[in-house]
Amino acid sequence: MGEKTSRPQFWALLLFSVGVFMAQLDNGIISSALTTINRDFDVSANWGAWGITIYTLGLAVSLPIVGKLSDRYGRKKLFIVEIFLFGLGSLLVALSPTFSFYLFARLLQAFGGGGIFIIGSSHILSTVSRANRPSISECLAR
Repeated sequence: MGEKTSRPQFWALLLFSVGVFMAQLDNGIISSALTTINRDFDVSANWGAWGITIYTLGLAVSLPIVGKLSDRYGRKKLFIVEIFLFGLGSLLVALSPTFSFYLFARLLQAFGGGGIFIIGSSHILSTVSRANRPSISECLAR
């Protein structure tokens, strides 16, 4: 493998890893702080779980939409927008004055996180050659 093919593959894997890490870390942080969030907003555990549920739903909705938009407008531009949405959503979650505002901020954060994930995934598929991608059977054998 030459220098020209290994460098883009490295950056593609790094991009994907950072995106997945950010999206999953965020849900992990909220999950571990859920009792404190519920107490601070004075909501029941059932209502508090909506913070995680709305994030998951937002990811599911944003994946196909952002995938189509990135095909049309380009991955690089949209990736920057998605990072901005995720960061803005994270800031708004931290500054949420009410529970409903917190849920809105989590949804915004999810739209950014889903975009990061799908753009990173599509970048890997287009950058790493099929010969260099492990098959499912190779992954299971490890």
